[in-house]
Amino acid sequence: EETVPYNVFMLRYPDIYYRAGAKDKAQLVIRKIAEKTMQEYIYLQDLQGFEPSYEQDSRQSLAIMSELRRIASQYQDQVMVDELNAELMKLQGMGAF
Repeated sequence: EETVPYNVFMLRYPDIYYRAGAKDKAQLVIRKIAEKTMQEYIYLQDLQGFEPSYEQDSRQSLAIMSELRRIASQYQDQVMVDELNAELMKLQGMGAF
């Protein structure tokens, strides 16, 4: 994690791993990206009270989570879809939608 940032630029890697048949690696990358994205979203929500311009970054976090779910769904990885749905429900509880 110190040498490889798990961020929006890593979104293509789960797809690559799924295509290669490396489902475990795809799930690992999805989980790391989702965890980092959730942390960033929570941080940005705290900042929005002081600076409304962070709303765009918050929307990007939601888009990343939705894209991760779409990729998992495309490869019929129901375990990941369920995990990501749970994370998205947490965001919904925070008023994200």
